[in-house]
Amino acid sequence: MGLSLLLAVVGLVLVTAGAWLAVRSAANFAERLGWSEAFVGATIVAFGTSAPELVVSLIAATQGSEGVALGNVVGSNIANVFLVLGLAALIMPITVDRGIFRRDVPVLYVATGALVVMAVGGLIGRIEGAVLFGGLIAFLVIAYRAQEIPGQQSPEEALELEHLEDELIPGLPTWLEAVLTGVGVAILAGGAQLFVTGATDIAERAGVSEFAIGATLVATGTSLPEVATSAVAAYRGLSDMAVANVVGSNIFNLLGVIGVASLAAPIPVDQPLFQFEFPMVVFAALLLIPLTRLRTPFHLGRFEGSLLFVGYFMFTGLTLARG
Repeated sequence: MGLSLLLAVVGLVLVTAGAWLAVRSAANFAERLGWSEAFVGATIVAFGTSAPELVVSLIAATQGSEGVALGNVVGSNIANVFLVLGLAALIMPITVDRGIFRRDVPVLYVATGALVVMAVGGLIGRIEGAVLFGGLIAFLVIAYRAQEIPGQQSPEEALELEHLEDELIPGLPTWLEAVLTGVGVAILAGGAQLFVTGATDIAERAGVSEFAIGATLVATGTSLPEVATSAVAAYRGLSDMAVANVVGSNIFNLLGVIGVASLAAPIPVDQPLFQFEFPMVVFAALLLIPLTRLRTPFHLGRFEGSLLFVGYFMFTGLTLARG
């Protein structure tokens, strides 16, 4: 048990570090190629915060731990709303009034509904995975043509983010950015391998299902990039960015992560999940309904944030108790 826990912790550290390095270097590299900030944000930045979920779920699926793969996405989407938004609101109350959410939040609803419907049959196969992945491609094409992305910044937000990025990573030669991107992906993949191995062994020894471990331990770990991004954004007063990080990441998790994982290996779905876990992921998506109200700002204060924060740990406890 001790060795498995060590593997999981080391893997988690490597996953987080690899994702951070890959997304920062890839974003810089893409900008050097002259790609628009909107397209870079819609692909690399949004993908970057979901990269841990993608790699962990893909490796889990190909190694026969499909429960970890599915639980990772379900748990991550719940964590993004309850844990990430809750923590961001505790740091700084959030007020959102952006028309862009009128398009992006409905996409999240459709993706969430598609996952639940596909899971009813007890198996998310390669055909369903192709449909989900196709939906992601369509979303990216629309985002590119519209030049709007989840969390597209106002001029003030863009300037603040530029200053923040300059503080984190100075400009580097283009070739070095490309090399660092590859290094980040390699670290991410290696860390994910260790993490899945350790987490799966812990689940087996503790008598807990792979899905439960995936929806709690693995999901919390792979959601750390979203936690860090939204926490920093909230601290700097970039409310839209903090919330958009959640919306964009959840869309990528459902369409991209499950799509790719099920293409690699069909994912079986236990029917008891419809009693609690799937209703919770739907509920988490519905909590974002106020973002679609264009004329009335949506305010999330510290009290609401504390309720979300506590709610995530209640979900974690109940999921582990259910086994």
